[in-house]
Amino acid sequence: MEIENRIKLIIESEGMTREQFANKVGVPYTRITSIFSGRAKVRHEEIEAIGNAYPEYMIWLAYEKEMPEAGQ
Repeated sequence: MEIENRIKLIIESEGMTREQFANKVGVPYTRITSIFSGRAKVRHEEIEAIGNAYPEYMIWLAYEKEMPEAGQ
């Protein structure tokens, strides 16, 4: 699964809008929309920002590996 799709799943799972998500993780909303539209690729810094905001998803987001002991 592409990392963009994993980010979309986090947003859906958390019941947030993309704008709320962008604000929570500290990534500009315009950058999030560029990623989802395919005009931009996800950067390392953005993965780190999402992981800091949602540490329970960090391993899954970065490596697509689940950790049942973390509630995934």
